[in-house]
Amino acid sequence: MVKIISLYLILFSVLFSARSQNVYKSFERLSKKDLYSAQAGFNKKLRRYPAESALGLSLCYTEPSYQNIDSALKFLLIAEERWEGVSEKSMVKLAFYGVDKRSVDKQKNILGELFFERCVSLNEPECFDFLINTQPWNKNISQIVYFRDSLFYSRAKQNKSTQEIKTLLELYPKTLFKSKLNALYDNFELNNSIKANTEEEIAAFIEAYPENRFTGPLQDSLYRLFHKNDLKLYFSFIQKYPSNRNVPMAWERIYELETNYYHPDLLEFFLNRYPDYPNKKQLAEDMRLSKLQLYPFPDSSISANAYGYKNDEMDWVIPPRIKFEEPSLFSQGYAVIGKDGLYGVIDKNGVEIVPFIYDEVELLENTLILVSSNGLYGLLNRDGSLRHEIEYSQIIDVDSLYYLLYKGEDSELYCIKDSTALHFEPMDLELLGLGYYRAYGFNGMKVGLFQSEANCDLSEVLSIAYGDINKFGDDSFVGEFRNELKIMTKSNEMMTDSVYGSISPVHNGYALAVKDSKVGYLNSHAQEVIDFQFEPFMGMMSSGLFQGGNAIVKTEGLFGIIDTLGSYKISPKYNQLTYLEGLYGVRGDGDWSVLSFTQDSITPAIYSSIDALGNGFVLYNENGKYGMMDTEMNSIFPPVYRSIQKFRDYFVTLGCADDLYYIMDSQGNLASTRGFSSVQSLAKSHLLVKYENKIGYFRLKDGKLIIE
Repeated sequence: MVKIISLYLILFSVLFSARSQNVYKSFERLSKKDLYSAQAGFNKKLRRYPAESALGLSLCYTEPSYQNIDSALKFLLIAEERWEGVSEKSMVKLAFYGVDKRSVDKQKNILGELFFERCVSLNEPECFDFLINTQPWNKNISQIVYFRDSLFYSRAKQNKSTQEIKTLLELYPKTLFKSKLNALYDNFELNNSIKANTEEEIAAFIEAYPENRFTGPLQDSLYRLFHKNDLKLYFSFIQKYPSNRNVPMAWERIYELETNYYHPDLLEFFLNRYPDYPNKKQLAEDMRLSKLQLYPFPDSSISANAYGYKNDEMDWVIPPRIKFEEPSLFSQGYAVIGKDGLYGVIDKNGVEIVPFIYDEVELLENTLILVSSNGLYGLLNRDGSLRHEIEYSQIIDVDSLYYLLYKGEDSELYCIKDSTALHFEPMDLELLGLGYYRAYGFNGMKVGLFQSEANCDLSEVLSIAYGDINKFGDDSFVGEFRNELKIMTKSNEMMTDSVYGSISPVHNGYALAVKDSKVGYLNSHAQEVIDFQFEPFMGMMSSGLFQGGNAIVKTEGLFGIIDTLGSYKISPKYNQLTYLEGLYGVRGDGDWSVLSFTQDSITPAIYSSIDALGNGFVLYNENGKYGMMDTEMNSIFPPVYRSIQKFRDYFVTLGCADDLYYIMDSQGNLASTRGFSSVQSLAKSHLLVKYENKIGYFRLKDGKLIIE
């Protein structure tokens, strides 16, 4: 519960520095995504509260919209070192913001190395041979043998040496390619027919000798000329060689590439785009599975650590397996599961996509899979293949398009469309929005502005010469240059000659600014439209912005409300005033009141605290108990609860009569008649509930309860 700060603290606040009164205030701002203020607060309290502040900084820097040069891992290690020293009193306070004893561990990510995938990347037969001789226990041994023999065969075929073929047969008498090697040896005349191994020669040989024992392999060779992970090449192959036995494989590769290995968001698009796809049965099944919501449940009749997945009707879809632990909900068609202390990934068929060999696994929003082992990080593609070796100290997904790989302080920028590093000099990148990115250079001391192009290249908008760059309008920016703030367009044209100490982004057509220690307002063209006559106050860069044509201002130590002309709608007479998403909280010398312009009314001053829950709902504390009203000041929940929490369109209440939690809708009705011993948010789409030592899931999109 966000407590309204007292008048005493406001009088000692610092102008727009985003400093927190204490480390818990910074966690409050972090929970509201006020990352700039949260980071400043944590930095200020790092020496006094090293563990809490370091964890807070780590959480700040892992937010996709607030990536920073300062490594989140660096602060996490500081927090981990000091975490045992955090007092119980502090932990109680931190718990309100979702922080508990396990929070440091939750921040850690996955590490590891996979020899088989490394060999696939190297594509050298000696590598696979080494695995066979040193790792006979490898579960991929059959594939390893196939790759080794296939590569040796391809090499022998390329060299056209009978001696080499003989040597291979002596070294590997049980080779899977024995018949092919013998055929190559016995029918060396084939090499006389295929001189340059061109597409034309191979195609002519296949057409001329359809019964030749090598026609099949040559068809494969022909396919390999097109097998380049290129959609245009696959379509060209199908059109030119419709009778080739690899046409189904070409279609499968088209399906895999176009859907990024059956990503749920791309299946219907594929169906509409390729009505001629031959394997419609597979596509229909994949689409059915993509829409099927599965829930992890234990089966104690098998083992204490036996988990499987059930559907809405509580039927087993993926039967329980022994030693399956810590199963997650499915996301992007995949679920992360633990086994013997390590982690892997399965799909909705229960098929292992990523083996259970990693310390941690995370499904990134950019569709890649982050893995870790022995303190280092790597990335896998959605098919489980290795994209980047497990050798990085940190990996940051900037957004759905770009990501950064770090080795110490050195970084490389990549685009999701290509596994080759981009030619980009700045050491760090973070998203500003609308295709604009803030980049850091000169050891992070200067920033510039870049814009993403269609081919993933980043074009320079503003050179790396600024102390900081922030958004002003859609295509305008606030740049700090030589300790002065200037407003400019993306063409580096100045929009104003005035110098400001602080400038907010344009919000509802207006931006708040500070000049000569006074607050005023600019329009979207950076013109001063409301005189700089007001006093700064803590949190003004959010609560001081225009909302519904009104803004909170401070004059001579008291708060009032102005309209877009700068005229007072409420004269400065309150000690505190806060915006509640449609309503306002006002406080004089006593408790809080709630004020409504639309209702033209104000409640008595009876609330010890108030807070906006979102979507216009206001939480208030009256006589030590919590209640809730809507934007029309209707009472949804009377003040009889110990706590009220909002999750999308539902609310979890804890009454004073018992220790049970109840889930209610926005009209104050019970969404479930059961009282739960605990209710926790799960993946933003569900609530995890516990009832009489049983677990269940409350689905937030439609209010359905799935429980044992």
